[in-house]
Amino acid sequence: MSNSAALLNESFGYLVFGIEDGTHAIVGTSFKAKRHKKGNEELEMWLLNRLNNKSLRERLGVDEKNYPLVSVVIKEALAQGLIKIGTPEGTNRRDIAYIPHWG
Repeated sequence: MSNSAALLNESFGYLVFGIEDGTHAIVGTSFKAKRHKKGNEELEMWLLNRLNNKSLRERLGVDEKNYPLVSVVIKEALAQGLIKIGTPEGTNRRDIAYIPHWG
C-alpha cells in the first residue's frame, strides 16, 4: 500500500474496511484477516510473504521493462521505514521479499 501511495506522490496510504465505496458512509465490517486463510496459511501471512519486486510490478501494472520504477518505490519505502527486508541476508536481490515495518 505504501508503494502505491508513493507512486501517487503521497507519503502513505490506508486500507479502510467498513466504508462504502462512492458514498464513504460508515457501514462497519466483520472482516478479520487472521480468521481467513489462503490454502492452509493465514491470509495476513500469505499476503506478507508475497511482497517482492515482481509481485509489486504485477499489482501496480508496471511492465517488466520498467522494473526500475518499482525499485525506486521500494527504495523510498525502505528509506522512510515503511517496509523492511524480510528475507535472510545474502538473498539474491531479485528474490528479496519485503514486510511492513511492524512485521
